[in-house]
Amino acid sequence: MAADPEPDTSVPRLHLRRRISPLPYAPSLFTFSIWYHNISSKDVVWSANRLDPVSAAASLLISSSGELRLVNSSVNGRNLWPSRAIGSVNGSGLSLLSTGNLVYGDFQSFAIPTDTILPNQRINGTTLVSKNGKFVFDSRKLFLVSRNDSYWTNLGNLTFMSLDSTGILMYGDNSRYYASDFGVEKLRRLSLDDDGNLRLYSYDTRLSQWVVGWQAVFQLCLIHGTCGANSICMYDASNLSTSCVCLQGTGERLTIHAS
Repeated sequence: MAADPEPDTSVPRLHLRRRISPLPYAPSLFTFSIWYHNISSKDVVWSANRLDPVSAAASLLISSSGELRLVNSSVNGRNLWPSRAIGSVNGSGLSLLSTGNLVYGDFQSFAIPTDTILPNQRINGTTLVSKNGKFVFDSRKLFLVSRNDSYWTNLGNLTFMSLDSTGILMYGDNSRYYASDFGVEKLRRLSLDDDGNLRLYSYDTRLSQWVVGWQAVFQLCLIHGTCGANSICMYDASNLSTSCVCLQGTGERLTIHAS
């Protein structure tokens, strides 16, 4: 696999960190993850072992053959690194580039994203899976895993190719989607969220939070499972909100905003 090109200097340097990070719902379990730092929100943009969290006794090491290994306790235990990564025993180091790409030998994290794409990372040929494992984006369409049910497809079934730091989503035929704040170089990410929607976020330094500049699905009622059993999904275009109304009795109305 080819090495990364020179880092894009338009992407702020030193804004990404890698480390073993505790899970918010299970502080005694950890993942090897990457996220933007020096900002208030610690949203993870890539994890090596999100399906196989490890204990505090875990180790990240390079074997005598040059293989990068993430093991839970025993040095000879099952390797939890997501794909085989081989480098030179004496010459390879694990490097996090300013683009957010984690590189070791022939391994690149950009080639196997989890639920997020970063600027200048190729989208075509990759797959995003939401953190809850229910939804998948394959660069052309979004679908529900349990039903293989496609609920959104790119216009003309075109393929997303890449995202840049100014907020442009490029298609295979050179057409483009523009974020609402297009033109300003910001920290950005394209993420498949746990509600099944694909959203392009940028970080607003004034608000100290991520804001949505584009999203695939505006009516969440189009996504199977937005509301639970025995309820009706209702969309209000006036404020871009979705309400789940209970069918039986006088159940409570739950309002979900699309952005």
